[in-house]
Amino acid sequence: MRKNLRRFMSKQSSSAATPAGFNPFAYQVDHINSHFFSQFSGFTKGLLIFLFICHLVIAIFCSIILVLPYFQGTKRSQWIFRKLYIKTHPGANVYKTPLFWINAGVLMTISQLISSVATQAYIIIWFKIANAGKPTHTLTEPTLGLMFMCEMLTYWGLMHCFVVAIYYDHETQVENIAKEDKRWTPSPTFINVLFLGFPMVIVIATVTLFSIMSVFHAQLVNLIEELLNALRQGSSDWDQLRVPSTSVDEKYLLVTQLAEVVSEAKIFGDQILIRVGRSIHFIHILLSIILALICITFLCFIGVFSILIRKFQQQNGLSGHESSESSSPFRRWFKPKGWRSTSEEKSRSNRRLINRQFFHLLIRAVFIIIAMLTSVTLFSLWVTRTGDFIMSYVLPHNIF
Repeated sequence: MRKNLRRFMSKQSSSAATPAGFNPFAYQVDHINSHFFSQFSGFTKGLLIFLFICHLVIAIFCSIILVLPYFQGTKRSQWIFRKLYIKTHPGANVYKTPLFWINAGVLMTISQLISSVATQAYIIIWFKIANAGKPTHTLTEPTLGLMFMCEMLTYWGLMHCFVVAIYYDHETQVENIAKEDKRWTPSPTFINVLFLGFPMVIVIATVTLFSIMSVFHAQLVNLIEELLNALRQGSSDWDQLRVPSTSVDEKYLLVTQLAEVVSEAKIFGDQILIRVGRSIHFIHILLSIILALICITFLCFIGVFSILIRKFQQQNGLSGHESSESSSPFRRWFKPKGWRSTSEEKSRSNRRLINRQFFHLLIRAVFIIIAMLTSVTLFSLWVTRTGDFIMSYVLPHNIF
């Protein structure tokens, strides 16, 4: 690891050579500031402002969804979870433990609201860092971690909605588990533990990862501040050394101070190498853990969603079979003229409503699958290129 870092630093040293006639210390200060704290381009500013406005609209929309029920004529309780007992056709409980039915609509709306607010804060922080023109202790990792955590909780919230839909029967308010379904249907205890425990693992892993990244960022900023202060002192001594009226003793003292500045710069560079080497190791491990969590979430999401689609197709097949029987000529032969089946019309209306809701759910699931594939791709790149990413960002060049 140290050899790779040294080789990277030696490659960057040629690009940071001080031009003839320039103050080398001032040149290094400008070079560091231009790399770490450069202004955004016009396109980048426009894109960030556009994203900020989009998330502002999303946050307002989510707030309206959460607050609107309290301003309606009839107050509706915003429940968080309910108990759902799995029953057989006679009405007996299949399991003693109830299935905790999480209100995915409310929780996903809250998660999206927090994620949008965190995204706005993330954009504002980057504008603040870019406009500062100097090292700041403003950290971007907390908001970035909050965005990722809310995104993962949204995935598991929708997945839990799928699981409840697999159990749940809209007509009887209970799930009549058939014998052939028990082969893949887990117990409510397993589902409750899974959908409570795995999100907690995601939260713990996310907090750990971004906390370590925040500590690394803060330590790096402190080193950069100390380095810039030393270089500014060296720049001042260099300018004073070039003044013709400076005496020989003063020049000797200034040269001694410049040698100390160069020595301090090399010490800071070695400290950066040590911190970067350790941080790359820990961040690589934690990024691998996050990638594993995303992959597990993706596989679970695909599995649960495929089961839901299969059940929906089976129910459509049964409803179509019943509809064909009710419309057979033998049934119409014994119906009085002008007679209309109210239950049949109600069943068709409910079926159209369910089809429309399932179509909306399908669209949301497709976009979430695309988002998860994007996250898997990005984290895979970060895991495989952790060292290159960090070194290209925090070690732009060699100091002297």
